Amino acid sequence: MTNNESALTLIRKIRQDISEKYEHDPYKLVAHYIEFQKQFQTRFVSSPKLQQEITDY
Repeated sequence: MTNNESALTLIRKIRQDISEKYEHDPYKLVAHYIEFQKQFQTRFVSSPKLQQEITDY
């Protein structure tokens, strides 16, 4: 297994764990990611329009 393959395997495992945590419910999962974005919004780079949409949500 190459480093790329092991990294992808790890990423898939983490994504699967997160999905399980939210009962594989896409609405709960999206809500989680929106809260994550709000929590760390100073670390993300985005357009002013998208930033306003996130803030308004």
